[in-house]
Amino acid sequence: ENIDTDFAEHWFGTKKVPIFKPVTYELFHDLGPHWTNYAVIYDLKTDATPEQLQRVIDFSHLVTHASDDEFARRLPDFLDLEQFGAYLAGNVLLSNYDSFFTHGQNFFIYLDPKSDLFGFISWDHDHSWGEFGHYGSRRDRERASIWKFWTYDFRFLERTMSVPAFRDIYKAKLEYAL
Repeated sequence: ENIDTDFAEHWFGTKKVPIFKPVTYELFHDLGPHWTNYAVIYDLKTDATPEQLQRVIDFSHLVTHASDDEFARRLPDFLDLEQFGAYLAGNVLLSNYDSFFTHGQNFFIYLDPKSDLFGFISWDHDHSWGEFGHYGSRRDRERASIWKFWTYDFRFLERTMSVPAFRDIYKAKLEYAL
């Protein structure tokens, strides 16, 4: 299924959903106050208002600069924690290392027009079940941690996984799936 305005209309009831296909090792890293600095990295696939684009910039500023307490307090203002917990749990249980876990790609982000929260869409699972030979050995992939599954300095994920409320959600999603 193409991730585009038709996808948005089917899943959200409107075509007015900003959908991005980022390729970056530094997801939600502060690149300054202007969208032009983010545009190529975030690759907008649908239309977005200036206010919606500003949400990417504002969240990037939070991820990059907030204290741990401020980040934990304000994370639910930007990220759909339930949806993101399910997204991560699914990818971890599928051992999907051909993803943003290892090379910062093969996913989409959307900004829900009703909640104004970011969510994630899985993409390209052809190397799931640990069949992505570009990361470690088969044994490494078989024994990978469910708590530290990314393979590079991934500030957004490190910070998010350090928030106790999110860890509880993520753990519950893993348990539900299992």
